[in-house]
Amino acid sequence: MAEFIRIVLKSEVLTMRRFLALALAAGLVLSVAAPAMAGKAPALPTGTIALDTAVPAYQQPVTFTTSVTGKLKGYQYPLVYVACSQDGVLVYGQLDFPDAAFLLGGGSSEWVTRGGGSADCTATLYIYPGLHEGPIVWLASTTFGAAG
Repeated sequence: MAEFIRIVLKSEVLTMRRFLALALAAGLVLSVAAPAMAGKAPALPTGTIALDTAVPAYQQPVTFTTSVTGKLKGYQYPLVYVACSQDGVLVYGQLDFPDAAFLLGGGSSEWVTRGGGSADCTATLYIYPGLHEGPIVWLASTTFGAAG
């Protein structure tokens, strides 16, 4: 019986040594591979947006200068969303390409229904995934007041 216990204990020691050797080898592989993989991660796109129009006003067009840096996937594209509110209530919103002219208030909106007036607006530059699944990515925003 004592001989059997010695054999089992000796076997467990060898098993523990093998386990430690494998764990050490795996740790070395990960410590070498992780920095190499980290350097290959694609940079996320960044962007800027700035209002071009000197005096934004209700029923007048506004335009923006935008830039997107970083590589977009073939199906991704930038869009600008302009939202205007009066007293915290959304009265106008329009989504279009960055080079579009946005007619503040549009042809039919709550802003038009209210007969105009000044509003607080935000233009936001996003990346859209097109028809593919994926997140809509916020890049930049700018705020401005629009005269009524």
